[in-house]
Amino acid sequence: MKILSFLNTHPMPKPLNIQALVGTRSGKLTLVGQGNHIGKHRAVLCSCDCGKTTHIYLMHFRRGNTRSCGCLQKEVVAEKNRTHGKTKTRAYKRWSWMISRATGKTDRKLYFDRGIRVCERWLSFENFYDDMGECPEGLSLDRINNNGNYEPINCRWASNHVQSRNRRNNVWVEFQGKSMCLTDAARAAGLSPGCVIQRRIAGIKDLFAPSKNRTHIEKWTGKDPIAFLKERMKQLPDLDDPTFE
Repeated sequence: MKILSFLNTHPMPKPLNIQALVGTRSGKLTLVGQGNHIGKHRAVLCSCDCGKTTHIYLMHFRRGNTRSCGCLQKEVVAEKNRTHGKTKTRAYKRWSWMISRATGKTDRKLYFDRGIRVCERWLSFENFYDDMGECPEGLSLDRINNNGNYEPINCRWASNHVQSRNRRNNVWVEFQGKSMCLTDAARAAGLSPGCVIQRRIAGIKDLFAPSKNRTHIEKWTGKDPIAFLKERMKQLPDLDDPTFE
């Protein structure tokens, strides 16, 4: 009688209507419907923001104990282990190449054996990034003094063209009162670099004497060959005037 009296005063709760909870969220999970039982416990089917679906305990969903399909935990662990988050940037790739060269792992004869090293501050990528910033598109790390170390006062972001003018094997000459790379001087004179190099090997004194090869002039200067040669002849009055016919 006591049991019946208790049941009359404390009726059994009605089963929870899962459909009424569809669309509710817990962390990254959204309830989408009834799930398969997990053991003896009721479960619900949830969709995670990462795109996966998973079955979880109903009570865990309602209490907020489970907030994702498991991806949230992975994100938390990854965030704790992350140092700077820039391993895929251009700056990090250039820094890695710099470290590899200066420690003798790659191109040993060109860098390590010549005594080229990385300053202590730049052994840390964070310090390198603070000093140099992100590498602009199309540029790479260049040492201003080709025989100097990798350090803030000796490095810059430079294009391939600029770096090609900063090599040890470049030949520097005087042309029209300016010191410039032989290749640039040849082009400024309307000559192919190969032509000037051949003249230099042959011991010809005037490396930049005008050429009658109009194709070379137009190719290397982008100017009208006849007008260019007349201009050059004014600069070199001691040379015989070339015949253009």
